[in-house]
Amino acid sequence: MVFGSSSDAMLASVYNANPGLADYGPILPGGLAITLPDGLGAAPPATNQAVRLWD
Repeated sequence: MVFGSSSDAMLASVYNANPGLADYGPILPGGLAITLPDGLGAAPPATNQAVRLWD
């Protein structure tokens, strides 16, 4: 999962790994530990391509 993504399957996997998480609503209390399932995390860094303004 890429952070910021809202795929239904990704959301369901987070809720399955954290029973009762949805009961907190949209604002989570500070210090709440949330388990992220395997395979979820930041996207790999994008590769930069050189841009030439003049030939």
